[in-house]
Amino acid sequence: MIKGRDYRRQGRAQHAAGLLDLKPPSGRVDSPSYTRLALTQWAFAYDALHDHPDFKDHREKAIAYLEWWGDWYKKYLSPGEVRFYSRNSGALVGLTAIGLTLYGDSNKAPGYLQHAFKYLRENMSRVG
Repeated sequence: MIKGRDYRRQGRAQHAAGLLDLKPPSGRVDSPSYTRLALTQWAFAYDALHDHPDFKDHREKAIAYLEWWGDWYKKYLSPGEVRFYSRNSGALVGLTAIGLTLYGDSNKAPGYLQHAFKYLRENMSRVG
C-alpha cells in the first residue's frame, strides 16, 4: 500500500504497474476496516489512470481485482453475514469507492452502489 506523499510522488506508469501486481486473496481476508484503506487508494489510482495510454492494456486485470473485492464487500454487507459493528462502515466505504470507480467499466458497479445505498439507508441511517 502506498501512503501519503509517496502516493502523490509516484508516476502514473508506476501506478499502472502496481495495479497489475494486485491479485485477489486466495485465503481468509483481513477486516474491512483495514482492506478498505488500500482498496480506496487503488480505486483512486484506477480512476486517475483510466485514460492513460500505459494503462489501457491492463485495465481488465485491474477491473477483475476491484470486482473481486466489490463482490466480497457486498457479501459482507448482506443480511445474515455479520452483525452490525464498526467494521461495517469500512466495508461500506470500500464498496462505495469500488462502485464509483468502476461505474461505466463494469456491469457490476451499479449493483455495488445500489447495495451500498440500501445498506446505508437501512442499517446506518439511524440508531436504535
